[in-house]
Amino acid sequence: MNIEIKRPGVTILVGPNGCGKTSFLRSVFEKNNNSKTHIWYPSIDNINLTDNIFWDPRIEGLYKELSTKNFPPYPIYCWSRGESILASFCRLIYDIQEGDLVLLDDLGDGWHISVNVRLMDYLTKLAESKNLTIVLSTHDPSIIEDRWDLVVAHIVTGK
Repeated sequence: MNIEIKRPGVTILVGPNGCGKTSFLRSVFEKNNNSKTHIWYPSIDNINLTDNIFWDPRIEGLYKELSTKNFPPYPIYCWSRGESILASFCRLIYDIQEGDLVLLDDLGDGWHISVNVRLMDYLTKLAESKNLTIVLSTHDPSIIEDRWDLVVAHIVTGK
């Protein structure tokens, strides 16, 4: 597979489960594994339930910007999978620095579809403002919205 990654900018891989999107991101991560490279999977395992960073107003502000809701008013261990995954994503965003490479796997998996509507505009502006290279994979076309110009690989399998 030969793929041109926009540097800086947002690059999207889209395809069904099992077509190699995650394997591709892992290989990019392994070749660029340093403090300037971040990889994120939509898993509640990414979340430390005692982590006070979730109460950071910047993270809560981003959560509200993407979901149009405040953090849930109940303890973190009672949050839904989608609420937890979105909070984990917001935390990652505040860990990245100018010029970083950010790999986002299965973006949109688990959170509410309303987040998808705002996500691509947010990521595009973020990449531009922080000089980031963002590579994301998804099997959900609602993430892409009208930004098919960012898609470099639409993978289909013969299964």
